[in-house]
Amino acid sequence: MQAAFVDHNEIYRLPWSLTDNSISWLEPTSLCNLFCDGCYRMNEKDSHKSMDVVKQELDTFQRLRKSDCISIAGGDPLLHPDILEIVAEVKKRGMKPIVNTNGKAITMDLLRGLKKAGVYGFTFHVDSRQGRDGKWAGKNEIELLELRLEYAKMLAEVGGISCSFNSTVYEDTIQYMPEMIKWAQKHIDIVHTMVFIAFRHVIPEMPFDWYAGGQKVDWEKIMYHSDEKRAIDISGLHMLQKARETDPDFSPCGYLNGTEKPDSFKWLLTTRV
Repeated sequence: MQAAFVDHNEIYRLPWSLTDNSISWLEPTSLCNLFCDGCYRMNEKDSHKSMDVVKQELDTFQRLRKSDCISIAGGDPLLHPDILEIVAEVKKRGMKPIVNTNGKAITMDLLRGLKKAGVYGFTFHVDSRQGRDGKWAGKNEIELLELRLEYAKMLAEVGGISCSFNSTVYEDTIQYMPEMIKWAQKHIDIVHTMVFIAFRHVIPEMPFDWYAGGQKVDWEKIMYHSDEKRAIDISGLHMLQKARETDPDFSPCGYLNGTEKPDSFKWLLTTRV
């Protein structure tokens, strides 16, 4: 697969670090109503954290990190019985509450309640490897644009809520990226961000030992692992090359390197106008 070339000296490197970062990640539950192929998290029943624990974790974030927003994830956070209180607590602390959800549990009543609680935005994870049922079963990324638009219109109806979508990109779905980008541009008034996440898994061919907190970990017990070989080498530069097949001028304006290598593109950001 061909990769694009980007000179890191010509675009802005985000100055984020462990202690200064625009995003902090809160997981109030590990329970989910879908089983995404690329998920890193075990789907666990009876995993809702209490509000006391949620507040303790927010205290830790505020003590150790300067953040602009809190991504409230999971699992799926809409399944947590205290989701309205969690959003209100984040808002009260002066940070932007962003709900990361697959959207399956969203209703207009819940959305209005979240708006009243102070939600700043939603990031909907929608892709073709989530095992969705009903009319969305077996649909590809282009066919799922209808579902994405449905969610975007719900947010637009309530008003004043940022709308983002992310999708995990696999070897056989990267082909749909140009059409998805074109769709987002068409609906730029209600679709504010599109995020494409390169699929990653631990696979047997990897020549590594795995550790957590100094303890060696059996790779077969890591949630995001595959017993067979899978394509895990898709990068941001591959996705950029795919976008340029239909839009040769498509170019990033910023990046996050994520390692000591200044030209290691973990995040590539492009602004739409």
